[in-house]
Amino acid sequence: MRLNATGGSKNRQAKLTEDDVRYIRKNYHREAHSTSNGRELAAKFGVSNVTILQVVNFHRWKDVV
Repeated sequence: MRLNATGGSKNRQAKLTEDDVRYIRKNYHREAHSTSNGRELAAKFGVSNVTILQVVNFHRWKDVV
């Protein structure tokens, strides 16, 4: 456990808000032919496609449901 950890929207450098994370998870489509969907979300929020995948798979923003 990290003490004094500043994560999520409390981090001043965070590009996403909790509402953004919920939007991404709700609107990401997992179909194999839909790889452009992650790129579109990444462009919309100014983050990488990898970040979108990490958000969708709960590797980042784990506490936001």
